[in-house]
Amino acid sequence: MKNFGAKLKTMVTKSGHTEETEDIKQLKERYYLLLDHYEKLMKGGKNYIGYSQKSAKEADKFAEVLINFALCNSDTDLGELMAKIAECQKSINNLQLTLMTSLLEGFLAPGQKFLEELKKETNAKRNLQHAHSKFDSATTKVKKLQTEKNSTKLQQAEDELKDAQQNFELAQDQFNDTIKELQQKHNEELTVQLKNYFNAQLCFFGQGYTLLAELENSLETNGKQNNSQGS
Repeated sequence: MKNFGAKLKTMVTKSGHTEETEDIKQLKERYYLLLDHYEKLMKGGKNYIGYSQKSAKEADKFAEVLINFALCNSDTDLGELMAKIAECQKSINNLQLTLMTSLLEGFLAPGQKFLEELKKETNAKRNLQHAHSKFDSATTKVKKLQTEKNSTKLQQAEDELKDAQQNFELAQDQFNDTIKELQQKHNEELTVQLKNYFNAQLCFFGQGYTLLAELENSLETNGKQNNSQGS
């Protein structure tokens, strides 16, 4: 980072201790914001999938009730109609479970994997904090020795400060690179996951529409037959 040393010297002179640059503070904020959003995204996706799976299973129980009703009235038009409705309902339930499996495999699973990877990158932050602490201690030591007029110890402390500053600069650069790489990967990963999500939705609603359209034709045919019989 250019002018990094100059910024640090200015801050040390004015406050008596070192502080992180605004760039690093903003990077940390972006990192934790990214982490928070992804955690909420995965939690929301997990809750949605769990609820939908439960809903599909309950709807399947309802379809079984319709089937039993149809069996008791198998010799009537109503029984035949109930059987068709139950068959359509069970097919839609299966589509919904398939959709949830697609979302689990194509959206939630890779998202959870990326979230775990994101959490591991706290190492870069810890390294930065450690380097900052070392630099801060070295700075304090130099300032103290400057008042004691011990040239031998002061020279040694200044050399340690120089090394600590270089390590702090390196840790800051590494943290900066890490966050930028994570953000780039986040954008790429999320784009793929969202495509998987909406492709699964498109498949579900497309096949569901076909099933319901077929059922609608059966209902219309049954209605016409009842009307003709009534007349």
